[in-house]
Amino acid sequence: MTHHSHQDPQDLADALGAVRDEIKTLKAREAQLRAALLEARLNGPVAGHRFAVSFRESTRRSIDTNALPDSIRQDDRFWKTSITRTVVTKSLAPAAPPPIAEEFDLIERW
Repeated sequence: MTHHSHQDPQDLADALGAVRDEIKTLKAREAQLRAALLEARLNGPVAGHRFAVSFRESTRRSIDTNALPDSIRQDDRFWKTSITRTVVTKSLAPAAPPPIAEEFDLIERW
């Protein structure tokens, strides 16, 4: 992992926010393309000029914690606690441009 302590934290925050904005845009486009492929109800893989797409189904089994008896849900012996550090980005309103200095003549009445 590269250490970037010499960089301005404000620049790092802006760079991270910009990358996350790009990722959000790409993920939205990915979801649209994925939905279009699934709606096409293709029976097998699709080969484009540069990529091939195939379809796979899987089943996942999970525990419904709400269905567990209260004796288990409220007993700390059955639970594990961990700490996660999350970096959250939030878009800020653009800074207002500095006022434009206007030249004008001041005319005073005598």
